[in-house]
Formats: sequence, structure tokens, C-alpha cells
Amino acid sequence: MFADLNIGAVVVGDELRLLQRGNKRQADNVIVRYSLSQVLNALCNAHAYSIAPSATNRINLGSIEGVPFCFTDAAALSNGHLLSLQQFDRPFKVEGISARGSGDRLDLLLVTDADDPAIPALLLSTSIAK
Repeated sequence: MFADLNIGAVVVGDELRLLQRGNKRQADNVIVRYSLSQVLNALCNAHAYSIAPSATNRINLGSIEGVPFCFTDAAALSNGHLLSLQQFDRPFKVEGISARGSGDRLDLLLVTDADDPAIPALLLSTSIAK
């Protein structure tokens, strides 16, 4: 289905959702959904076991100046929806996300990865009013 796998995962309710990350060459972002109970049964079964996804959804996240937005990580939020789309003033490549709702705000932690071992990762934080 994919030439190269680059996936993240999140559990939402009774589903395991795998997020296939696109890239500049292949901008397809895909959510592959599985029944969580079927996945757990497969992991506990000592014999070969295969399960089919319950759904597969291709997602177009748009782009800026020809660079596509692609999945990087996942965080499950109740009633989660896009609140804002902001561009950093520096070209950070965010690779990890933690998001928590707290009253009337959303607290975010973001980790960068410059794909260069000489450049340390950064931990960025922000809050967004809901």
C-alpha cells in the first residue's frame, strides 16, 4: 500500500489509528483504523493472525509554498478540531506533539528534529485559548 512506512499511532475510544505520514515526494497522509480489541487479540495470539482495517482515509492537509503538511504525531482530544493554523517565524520541523485540554485552553508541547545530529532538539510549549 505504501512504498515507505512512517507511522504514528493513537488509541481513540475502541480504535487503534495508525497515521501514515506523507512527505514532499509522496504527500499522501493516511489514517488506517483498526478495532482495538482485534489488535490486542492478535498480539496475544501465538499463531499467525491477520486483521483487516475497519477503514482507510486519505487526508489532504494542504501546503505552504509547495511544501505539503504531513502527519508527524498524534494526540487524541475530546471534541478535537482545528483551532488555528500558524506558521513559525523560524523553519522548525516538529516531530512530536503532546496536547492537553485544561479548562478553556489547550496546552501544547512540541519537540523539533532538524535531521542533523549536530543540532539539538528543542522543546517548545504554548497554550491556545479554545
